[in-house]
Amino acid sequence: MISWLAAQPYAHRGFHDTEAGLVENSLSAFHAAIEYGYGIELDVQLSGDDDAVVFHDRTLDRLTGETGPVDGRTTEELREITLTGSEDTIPTLDHVLSVIDGRVPVLVEVKTKPREAPGALEQAVLGALEDYDGPFAVMSFSPDCVAWFQTMAPWMPRGLVAMDFVAHPVDLSFAERLALARLHHVRRIDPDFVAYDCRSIPNRALRAVRARGIQTLSWTVRNQDMADTIAPHVDQIIFERFTPA
Repeated sequence: MISWLAAQPYAHRGFHDTEAGLVENSLSAFHAAIEYGYGIELDVQLSGDDDAVVFHDRTLDRLTGETGPVDGRTTEELREITLTGSEDTIPTLDHVLSVIDGRVPVLVEVKTKPREAPGALEQAVLGALEDYDGPFAVMSFSPDCVAWFQTMAPWMPRGLVAMDFVAHPVDLSFAERLALARLHHVRRIDPDFVAYDCRSIPNRALRAVRARGIQTLSWTVRNQDMADTIAPHVDQIIFERFTPA
């Protein structure tokens, strides 16, 4: 069991509030989370020169005034791109970790997709985290990504992110979606925790892994009613758009 994992809620992509100029995955949103004492969940993508940068989407279009893939720009170029509605730019994972400096726990979601082979992004994340002196864990929707960290950095806390892929289909076969939804990969990859979509809690698969002593989180909780509903079934929440009680 990870002693710090359930100690506080996690602000999803930081404690962001667009109307206040606090954009998701920005340094301003991370500072706000630290101020309130929340843990931080953040996303990482790969730059064109193989750095881990903190950004959710694979393209720049939704969150900036630029277009095109994130990995089509160098780290230096990404550092100059302003996040829409703020004065923040796209930071590297190294920079964000130096700002957080162990003050609150960090969940680093590695944006490798199921079916994608782990590689440069995982290596960049490992490089940023291996000397970080603070509570953190990596997590991913990709079981192979989680397995990569199990092999390459077994000391590093790791989690599997999951949802009901059958009810919310993606470009995978039915068998693949069912295996992901029902957490069939857990025995093979041995995660420290599972983070499951709150819209599908409670469910039998999550009860089964919890019975095995695996800690459980839920994402993305957007109101107190949902937090109260799932509280008996999870150890902690990843939230946004409200202040948890």
